[in-house]
Amino acid sequence: MYGLRELLAIALSIGLGLFLIGFPGAFLRLQTVGRGPRDPGQYGQGWNPPARYARVVRAFGAAAVAVGLYILARPML
Repeated sequence: MYGLRELLAIALSIGLGLFLIGFPGAFLRLQTVGRGPRDPGQYGQGWNPPARYARVVRAFGAAAVAVGLYILARPML
């Protein structure tokens, strides 16, 4: 039987993983909100992340889903 902690871990892991797989661009924009002191540019000017970054974010999302599914299947193993 699952406790509250396991249920929260499963929901958070699978939910975050699906978000990262489905919307990697949104995650990258959240991570790069605002401009740093070494990044001069006009405020509001867009930044297009390389495709490699999106693949890395999707890989982390897939890993998070895998961890959630492992926690879900652990009592049956």
